[in-house]
Amino acid sequence: EQEVSEPKREGRSVGIDLGLTSFAVDSDGAVIENPRFYEHSLKKIKKVQQSITRKKRFSQNWKKAKSKLEKVYDHITNQKRDFLHKLSRQYVDTYATICVEARKTPTGSS
Repeated sequence: EQEVSEPKREGRSVGIDLGLTSFAVDSDGAVIENPRFYEHSLKKIKKVQQSITRKKRFSQNWKKAKSKLEKVYDHITNQKRDFLHKLSRQYVDTYATICVEARKTPTGSS
């Protein structure tokens, strides 16, 4: 058995500004860098894509290589989800009120 500690939420609030150069900056001054999972996986993607192009289209080996590429992209997606989940969980556990900027769409409406 373990005792569950209460989260530190005594009415603290934070504002989060989503950025272009960094992922986000909060009102406490913490800068969250963009992890750039896709850029870190480019070598692997390139290698698998090259192996796909060397295979005869729709052959069994082509299908195997294609599934390898799908796994690489799935891995990147999982990394992004994990990063966002851990970050959001950290904010929810720490702050009672969280304010995030409204992002504007290219047409100008929110």
